[in-house]
Amino acid sequence: MKPNAIALLFCLMMMSSTIAGCIGGTDTTTPDDELDDWDTYYVASTADLPDCDSDILGRLYYVVATADFHACTAADWIVVDLTGADGTPGALGAAGVDGLTSLGVINPEPAGANCAEGGISFAVGIDDNDNAILETTEVDQTQYVCNGASGSGGSNSPPSLNARVWDGGLPSGLVDDGDGTMSIAFLLEWYAFDMDGSIASVGIDYDIDGIIDIEFPSDSGAVDNQASIQLADGDVLVGGFSVPLETGLSVTRVENFVADEESLVAECGLIIQKTMSIVAIDDLGAKTALPITIGVDSTSSDYYRPVTSWTIQAEFYDYLPISQNDLDWLNGIGGSTCPAAPQFTLTDHQDSLTTGVDNVATLTITSAGDWSYWHQYSDWGENWYVSAYCIDANGDDIYLEGTITYDGADSDNPQTGDTISIKDNQNADCNSQTPEVRVRIYMGWNLEPLHITVPIS
Repeated sequence: MKPNAIALLFCLMMMSSTIAGCIGGTDTTTPDDELDDWDTYYVASTADLPDCDSDILGRLYYVVATADFHACTAADWIVVDLTGADGTPGALGAAGVDGLTSLGVINPEPAGANCAEGGISFAVGIDDNDNAILETTEVDQTQYVCNGASGSGGSNSPPSLNARVWDGGLPSGLVDDGDGTMSIAFLLEWYAFDMDGSIASVGIDYDIDGIIDIEFPSDSGAVDNQASIQLADGDVLVGGFSVPLETGLSVTRVENFVADEESLVAECGLIIQKTMSIVAIDDLGAKTALPITIGVDSTSSDYYRPVTSWTIQAEFYDYLPISQNDLDWLNGIGGSTCPAAPQFTLTDHQDSLTTGVDNVATLTITSAGDWSYWHQYSDWGENWYVSAYCIDANGDDIYLEGTITYDGADSDNPQTGDTISIKDNQNADCNSQTPEVRVRIYMGWNLEPLHITVPIS
């Protein structure tokens, strides 16, 4: 039987007993008649209770939602409480047996069936033998946390790099390699930086093959910490770098070129450049290469002065790998219209050196060239001029004054084959302590003098 039905039956029995006790013997109404009017009603919730008015006054309703009785009285609905007072609490029960401990263990998980890229395993279970160790037979469940699959390589930014030559170069920076080749010495400043890592190496790639040939001592700097560089002219360059001239040399022909407003117009000239790369490599192998160009006979970092048929007679140009085609074009050979410069040779005079006036050397005009073209740059009343010097053991020049004699027919119109005698004066400046003689040939304003040196005895 449902609990609600039992409750209703119980209530009806109680009310029936109470009413029966109150009925007098002279009342003509029977108990059964009174109970027929004392109905108990059933609703699902208090919201379903009807309005408590005179029509239902005294009715009793059982509310299922709250499991209690509501009676309609003159004062509105009231809850009829059928619960008795609480009894005395019973005695505590006996303590239960202690439970077993739960354990968990984390271990690395190798790559395999459970985790393709490896990871960790997390095993849990009850410590059945109570030894605080989760043994294999006690593991109830194992979960795995796996590493993610390897992703494709992310973007690695190459290093930032800046560099420039701030001093040196040719011709003053010429270095004799001692094997018939020459190198060029210079001072360089550089700066390398990697925004998403670090610089692994930075240096000079002098043959532009992508490989660093000379490594810098730091990521940034302005001098090297290598040994001083001995230059071909006897000077010493401290803190510089030296790279060979056999590779990375470029030659460009120019015509009617003006380096600046004070320089002569080069009707024909060669711009000669030594090119190399500064290379920086980061910790992930990304590489940045910065081309650096050193101009031969450049007058500043802003412009070049072309090498003409006059200036290319300087001795150090003999060491540069300039093609014969370029040399012929510059000297007006093979159909070239370029003005050929006068050419000279200097030879030792055979006379022995004495304490008096000696013939020291002979300067010969091996080719007069286009003399009139070069004569236009004269600014001292003569179309050319020669000075001579003995060079002592320290490399210092000793000027020979008043010792130049022109042996040709007309010094204003020199011809191929004419000679100039170089003599020592009565001061005996040239002797056994001066093993060389040097002449400087001046051709005109803003033309570098031509230097020729020869050993003497």
